[in-house]
Amino acid sequence: MTSIGHSLTGIAIGVLSLPPQVAPRRTFFHIAAFTVLANIPDLSLPGWWHDRYYFSHSLYVNLLLMLLDSFYNHGLGVAIFWPFSEGRLVLPLPWFSIMDGPLWSWQALRISLIEVAFYLPLIGLAVWYRKIQKRT
Repeated sequence: MTSIGHSLTGIAIGVLSLPPQVAPRRTFFHIAAFTVLANIPDLSLPGWWHDRYYFSHSLYVNLLLMLLDSFYNHGLGVAIFWPFSEGRLVLPLPWFSIMDGPLWSWQALRISLIEVAFYLPLIGLAVWYRKIQKRT
């Protein structure tokens, strides 16, 4: 999953978890915090990210967000119960692939557009759900 998918999912979860009445400035920081949290598994830090994939993509670190990385076809899956088990959750969807080339390539553009098409509606659903909740 690229930072696009992580960020759009973080925004959607941030919108869903907003308190009912919140100031616009606080809304921005709340959603920004969820966007950053959603990107933690893929931070490019020494000894983290894909260097220690079993840890950075485990339930211990990611709670429910790491399930999204199990959809990608890289074959690594997600070490869902690390450090208690070496078992991995692998649920690949054929249209999701990882970027293994340059960021400015047709492959990267295709992958980015697929993630935007798949994850952007989550934000729309989150906003729609909040509007319904305000009416009731």
